[in-house]
Amino acid sequence: MKKKNFLNGFNAKIAFAIIALTGVLLTGCYKDDGLDVNNPAGSVVLPDATYTINGTVIDGTTGAPVTTDLTVSVNPSTNFSLKTNSFTATVQPGDVTITVSAKDYETITKVVTINAIEKGQAAVYTQIIPMVSTVSEPTSKIAKFDVDVEAFLADTKEPFTAYTAALYTADGNTSVAMTDVAAGVYKLVVTPTDTSVYETYTSIITLDEVVVPADFTGNLKRTFVVYINKVTTPADMTTFSCTFESNDGNGAYKVKEAHLTENGVVKVSGAMTSTISYEIATDEIGENIFAVVYTYIDDSKTERTGRAIFAPGETTISVVINPSSSYSAVMDFAVIAGKVEAGTESFEDASVVIGSGITATVNGTDLNKPFSLQRDFAEQKKDAATIQCYIGTPDNTDFSSPIKIVMNDDYDNELGALELLYKEGTDWVTDAAGGSITSSGDKYTMNIKHFSEFKASVSITVDYTVSTDTDSQTFTVDKLNDSDEQITVGVNITTVSGTQFSVSVEDAIKNAGFTNAAAITKIESIINQHLTAMQIHNTGFTYSTETVNVPVPAYTRFDSYDRVYTYTVRDFKITINGKEISFTATTAVKTELTNVQTTYVGHGHGHGHGNGNLAGGGIIDAE
Repeated sequence: MKKKNFLNGFNAKIAFAIIALTGVLLTGCYKDDGLDVNNPAGSVVLPDATYTINGTVIDGTTGAPVTTDLTVSVNPSTNFSLKTNSFTATVQPGDVTITVSAKDYETITKVVTINAIEKGQAAVYTQIIPMVSTVSEPTSKIAKFDVDVEAFLADTKEPFTAYTAALYTADGNTSVAMTDVAAGVYKLVVTPTDTSVYETYTSIITLDEVVVPADFTGNLKRTFVVYINKVTTPADMTTFSCTFESNDGNGAYKVKEAHLTENGVVKVSGAMTSTISYEIATDEIGENIFAVVYTYIDDSKTERTGRAIFAPGETTISVVINPSSSYSAVMDFAVIAGKVEAGTESFEDASVVIGSGITATVNGTDLNKPFSLQRDFAEQKKDAATIQCYIGTPDNTDFSSPIKIVMNDDYDNELGALELLYKEGTDWVTDAAGGSITSSGDKYTMNIKHFSEFKASVSITVDYTVSTDTDSQTFTVDKLNDSDEQITVGVNITTVSGTQFSVSVEDAIKNAGFTNAAAITKIESIINQHLTAMQIHNTGFTYSTETVNVPVPAYTRFDSYDRVYTYTVRDFKITINGKEISFTATTAVKTELTNVQTTYVGHGHGHGHGNGNLAGGGIIDAE
C-alpha cells in the first residue's frame, strides 16, 4: 500500500456500484402433440445491464443536508431527478462526471468510473458528497483617504474658517490632492487668508495603512484638527491632537476611553469622545514620545485596546476605528531615527517585548515613523492550526534583533514546538530570515525579525495508507418460475453507504496520550479541517434497500445470490509533538449482487420443486 501525504489532497476516482445478476444460458421447453418435451431451445436472450447513480449531498463539517440553491448535474446520464438533497440518474459504462454546487459552498466535481457488467445484471452506484463551506471573513484591502482640516484659533479655541489647506509629499516639493490619498507620510500646510494677522500652520502627518474589507467602497475620511496662531502671539506652545473616525466613512467615532501620554505618563484623558488634545511648550518636546491609548467595543462586544503614536515632527493624527471582530485594534510602537523604543506593552492576549538597542530599517533606510501590529483573527478562524496571527506594518521592516511577542501556552506544553510562518502571496511559508518560536514554562515567544503578515502554527505530520476490504453474504431465494415465459422479479437488497471511523477523532487524540482539554479541542479541529478537505466525514454507515430487477427464464428456479460490500480503508497516522494519533476511516464504496444461482427444471418437473412460485413476478425480500 502506498503512503500518501494528507496535506497533498485526495483526488482519486472511486467507483461505486451495485452489480445485479449474471447471465444464465438456458434451454427452452417445446410442446409436441400436447406433451411436454424438453428440447434444446438455444441461448436465453437476457436484457441489457442497467447502471444507476444515487447521491446524497451533505455539509462536510456538520453532516447536515445541503439544499439552498443546490444544483446537481450527472453527465452523461438519462432519467435524472433531484429531490431535496438527494439525486438519482441512469448512466452507462465509462467515466461519469458529477458536478454539485450550492450557495455558500465550493463547487464539487467528482468523476465516477462505471464498470461494464454482463447482460441481466444491474449496478447502483451510491454517492455521499460532502460540501466544503466558502463562508469566511471578507478579503481585506488597504484603504485610501479623503483629507480634511478643521481649524481653530489657538488662543480662544474658536472655529477658524478663513484659510486654504494643501497637502504635499513629506519633503514639501510636490503637491498632493487631498482626495484619494494613499497611506504614507505627508506635509500638511494650512494658509490663513490674512497671513499678516495669522501664521501659516505646517505639520508632518501620517496616514497609516488601514485594513478594510475588499468590498468597502469609497475612501476613509481623515480630519486633522489644527490650531492657528496669531502673528503677534509667540509660537512657544505646541498642541498634540488626535481624532477618531469610523472606517465606514461616516465621520467621527466615539471611543470608550482615550488617554494622551508623554513618555508613557497620562497627560489628558477623555471618555466617550472622538477627539483628544494636549498643549505643551514647544521647547519641552525634545525627543519625548507622545501617544494616544484608546479602547472601544468591537462588533462581538469585546473590548479592544489600541495605541497611536505621534511620529517625530507630527502633532496631529487621526485613528480609524474598524469595529469588525476579525481584527484587533492597531498597536503602534515608537521609532526615532531608526531606534526602536525599548519596553513591554500588553497587546490583546499577548505582550510585545522590545529589548534595548534594536534598530529598524525599511529597504535599508532607517524607519522614521512608528511600526504597527494588528491581530488577524480571520486567519485564525480560517486555519485551525493557527495559534496567533499578526499583520506587521510597514512592509519590509527589518529589525537588527528580534522583537518578541510573548503569548500564553494554554495547552500544557502538549502542542510541542510551533512553526513561525510568513505569508508570501497566498501561501504560508516557513520563516527563513532568522525568526523563531521558543517555549519556556507556560509561555511561547515569537521572535520576529521582519514584517509583514506572520503567524504561529501547530506543527503536524499526517500520513495514511489505503487498502480495500470486502464483506460477502449468501442469501437463499428458492423460488420457481413455473410458467412458459421469462419473468422479471424485483429483489430487495440492502446497500451500504457512508464512512465509519474505528474510533472518534477525540478519543484517538486521547489514546495518543493528550490530556489537556484545550490541546485536545485544538488538535481535533485541525484534524477535522483536513478531513473535510478530503471530503471524509464520520457519517457512520447508512443502510437502505434498493430493488434490482432480475430476469428469471421459464421453468427455472431462482436458488440464491451473494451480496458483497466493498470498502476503502484508510489507516491514519498523525503526529503532533512526537505523539502518534491513529484511527481508521472505512468508506463504503460498492455493493454487489453477484453469483446468482439458478436451476432449470423443465415444465414437466417444475411443479414439484421450490418453496414458492414466481410465475406472477413481484418482489423478493431474500434478505
